[in-house]
Amino acid sequence: MKARKGLPNCVRAVGWAFFGAIVVMACLGCGGETENISTAQPVTEPAESGQTETLTTGHEGAAPDSSSGCSLPADFDTFPQEKQALEREWQAECEAAQAGYHAPKPTNQSPDLSCPLDLHVETGIAPLTFQPFPAGRNGVNFASVVSTAGIPYTVFAGAQDYDSQQGIIYIMQRSTDPCAEAAGKLTRFEGSFALPMKTGPVTLTAIEGDFVSFETPGGTKGKFRYATGEFIVQ
Repeated sequence: MKARKGLPNCVRAVGWAFFGAIVVMACLGCGGETENISTAQPVTEPAESGQTETLTTGHEGAAPDSSSGCSLPADFDTFPQEKQALEREWQAECEAAQAGYHAPKPTNQSPDLSCPLDLHVETGIAPLTFQPFPAGRNGVNFASVVSTAGIPYTVFAGAQDYDSQQGIIYIMQRSTDPCAEAAGKLTRFEGSFALPMKTGPVTLTAIEGDFVSFETPGGTKGKFRYATGEFIVQ
C-alpha cells in the first residue's frame, strides 16, 4: 500500500515542475516584449494634407540670427534684461543701416586729361611793385599778354643779378589746362633770355600781337617775340 501511494506523489511533483516551467517561459516572453517596447524608437507619421509639421532642433532658446549680419551674441539669453535691450537696440540700428542707401562703389575711372581754364587775361604793362621778378632782384616791369594762338603769357623785363648791364627778358607761359599738364600732355614755355648786347636793364614799352617792344638805358631798342624767345634788335 505504501508503494502505490508514492507513485501518485511523484506524478504530482512532475506535473507541478512542468507547470512551473511553462509559467517561467511565459514570464520571460512577457519581459522580452516589454523590453522591445521600451527601446523602440517613436515613428513620426507624415502630416496630413493642409497641416504643417513642427520640428524641434534643440536650439529654440538661442539668440535670433539676422540675415544682414547683425546677429545677437550666442549667449544673449544669459544677459540681464538691460543688456538684452541694448543688444536689440544695436541690432535694430545695424539692420537699418544695412537696409539704407549704399552709394555704388566707384569704378576705376581714368583721370581727366583736360580741364581748361578761362583766365580772362587783361593785357597791359605795369611796374614790378608787387609782382616779384623771377630772375632775381633787378626787375623793371612786366606785361600780361595773349598770343595770336590764344595762349596767355607774363613777360618780365630787367637785368641779371650778377651783372646789372646785362639786360634780360623772362617769359612765363600761364597755365591754361592743369589736368593736361598733370597728365604730361601739355608743357608750358618758360625761361630767361639775355639781350645780345650789354646796354643795361630792359624796359618793356609796348605790346604788339606776339611781340613786346623794349628799350635799354644804353639806347638799344627792339622787339621780342615772347612765344619763341627771339630778339629783334633795331
